[in-house]
Amino acid sequence: MHMNAEQRIWKALCYPHEEPDRVPTFTQSIEDPFIERFDETIGINDYGLFPELTIDLLMAKNLGFDSKWVHLVGSMPPKRDQPETPPLPSDQVLGKDGKIHASSKDGKKRWYYDGALKTPELVKAWIPYIKDYVAPDEAYYKAFKKTWEKGCENDIVPIPTAGAPTMDTWAAIGMRRFAFMTRKHPDLVTALISAWCDVTIKEHTLIFEQGIPYVFICDDHAQKERLMMSPADWERFVEPVYKRLANNAHKHGAKFLVHTDGNLNESFPGMYRAGVDAAEPLEYEAGMRLKPLKEKFGDKITLIGNVPASEALCIGSVDFVIEMTKQCIRDAARGGGLILAPGANILATAKVENVRAMIETNKKYGIYPIRL
Repeated sequence: MHMNAEQRIWKALCYPHEEPDRVPTFTQSIEDPFIERFDETIGINDYGLFPELTIDLLMAKNLGFDSKWVHLVGSMPPKRDQPETPPLPSDQVLGKDGKIHASSKDGKKRWYYDGALKTPELVKAWIPYIKDYVAPDEAYYKAFKKTWEKGCENDIVPIPTAGAPTMDTWAAIGMRRFAFMTRKHPDLVTALISAWCDVTIKEHTLIFEQGIPYVFICDDHAQKERLMMSPADWERFVEPVYKRLANNAHKHGAKFLVHTDGNLNESFPGMYRAGVDAAEPLEYEAGMRLKPLKEKFGDKITLIGNVPASEALCIGSVDFVIEMTKQCIRDAARGGGLILAPGANILATAKVENVRAMIETNKKYGIYPIRL
């Protein structure tokens, strides 16, 4: 039976897993230089799709994906001054979340530099401030619901992202002090990540109340080789937060999806116990492999991603992309629970022909029942 994109994605995320008509596909963000080259090659301006959606959602539709994430506006800080922090150099800016950003030379962009909450006193001061964050009002989520419905009607599912409790915690403290804080002041770390979790649950609930049945957190907690903290610390600080977020989603009949780059092998057991419904992007270049994940955790956690974003889509040949896509299908598609996707963004240097080869290979070999 032929399914639309929304049905296909839901089948892949449901528990117990069910096989849709074919393996569904997903992408994160599509970087601007790729869009510019795609525009020159394909001419998306002639496509005539729904203009109220972002350009890279249109791009995902044109490329043939079933779904793409859409970053929603997050909660805003309370209308009072931030707690005091030490003064910063002129080329650094303190964000509303306690992160320090460094400005580029032209002043047009900022990127993460460090965390400001380097002492127990600063963490204590910021926790009540974070707890008073205010989510966007219901009208904002109603407006996104229209976008979600329009996307589903046009066979491209916009999956919202909201919240990043783990990343907001370590990034606000700073990686150079995070291990010290977890060791010497674990109760403060627990309180800080719990405050961010409270903010995230408010946002997720507003999304679920609009009838949107899934949400991502973009919650980086891993490096290329391992987690950003010890597995024991991950279990202590992060797993209870993920359990709360998963329980909240399930209470609303929805699914809780986790994004983090890097090597997640050490956090998969905890995500499994916490009830996480899907993990993404399973970065191939960081050592993630679908076959062992499918064998150990694939009965509950939907696996999203794993096509090498750099080795295949950027520098590989079309034949290599085809083979890697087929390998993903062989390793994890049977029984459902796989959403094929690049193992990162569609990067600036990705080749249009390689991305298309991934999609077309999946449409050819990802038909259920799998016969590879």
